[in-house]
Amino acid sequence: MSVKTESETVFEEYLNCHSLDWEAVDTGPQKEPDYRIKLGSQDCIFEVKEFDDPKPRPKSSFDPCRPVRQKLKKAREKFVRYETVSCNVVLFNSRSIYRSLTPDVVAAAAFGEHFQATQSDMGWDGGIPVFRFFGSAVLTPEHNRTISSVILLCRYQLDEWHLEAYRRLRAKNIPREDIGPMDHGRLMEQVSAEDRPRYSFEGTLRAIVLDNPNAKIRLPLVFFDGPFDQRWWLEQQGYSAYRLGAELERLRADDVPFWYL
Repeated sequence: MSVKTESETVFEEYLNCHSLDWEAVDTGPQKEPDYRIKLGSQDCIFEVKEFDDPKPRPKSSFDPCRPVRQKLKKAREKFVRYETVSCNVVLFNSRSIYRSLTPDVVAAAAFGEHFQATQSDMGWDGGIPVFRFFGSAVLTPEHNRTISSVILLCRYQLDEWHLEAYRRLRAKNIPREDIGPMDHGRLMEQVSAEDRPRYSFEGTLRAIVLDNPNAKIRLPLVFFDGPFDQRWWLEQQGYSAYRLGAELERLRADDVPFWYL
């Protein structure tokens, strides 16, 4: 029996926390994915991938999308026998500062190496970002339609320090585009002099689901719907977060901007 990776251990932690009925897929002579979750008569398959530092480590700028694309292509090999079920790739990183698993980077790796970002609504909180992707992609209407979604497994915390500085800036009624780094830096110095760093929900495990709009079979919506989870999908205006967990919705209602969620 193979030793579990850190990513597999964390994924099982998430599944158990949300009372999902899962099982590890037995390793056979063929390449197999890592996990199966049953929903009635429907199977959902998951391949879990984690990241280490690149070798050698980069000494200048580098492409953050390339290692993500490599993981997606490698995961696709595990789904050869499962083209009639929902197949999903889970990505996890706790070790490398050179690997970015933010929704914009991973979505660009999946749907187009170049993107244009706008916002679904304006105002001081900036709204929920909306992306349109262009260029080379891994998941297209013609390729890798077996992959239903890419799931970012990560830890969440709300930085109360920076949130307080943001709220004080907003209270000054200065247009957001006129706020410079020095303004924010001065307020951060003021906030830090008043209190030590504070974080809410520190270490909360959550999932950000990037649905593949080109997939033949979609990941059921009942999965990955926890209080801190996000779910992204391609709608008419572009690719954006269209579902937020209950706790994130509560924070949004309390004027916490999306980039803190």
